[in-house]
Amino acid sequence: MLGLVAAWLVMETYQRTLPSGAKVVCDFCPPGDYQRSPCTLTRPTECRQCRDGFYTEFWNYVPECLPCDPCEVNQEEKRPCTRFHNRVCQCKPGYFWHSHYCKKHTVCSLGEGKPVISGTNWHDNICFPVQQRLSD
Repeated sequence: MLGLVAAWLVMETYQRTLPSGAKVVCDFCPPGDYQRSPCTLTRPTECRQCRDGFYTEFWNYVPECLPCDPCEVNQEEKRPCTRFHNRVCQCKPGYFWHSHYCKKHTVCSLGEGKPVISGTNWHDNICFPVQQRLSD
């Protein structure tokens, strides 16, 4: 257990070299914050909270928070953007994820009847003919 605690503490700091050549161990900023200014020999790392619409998900020393992605056409928000994580979007009902966009589910034609497998956010309807003959 002590090893796990020690590993976690190591992950929260990093070493940087100052312009003078001196090495200093700085604290990372926690998720939801960014680094306003790095530590020096006399001052600790200065972190600031991400503002609305921006986030950092991991311990970091980035100079600014990342902007949250918007949902694309035919998508809806599944999980909102917070200062700790990006927005998560999914295809709206009646659409599925196809390559890099949400595509409308296939409508089965009259000869195909209802979908054998109904579409979801991740796959299209699967249609088969109403009367399907097996050949010998």
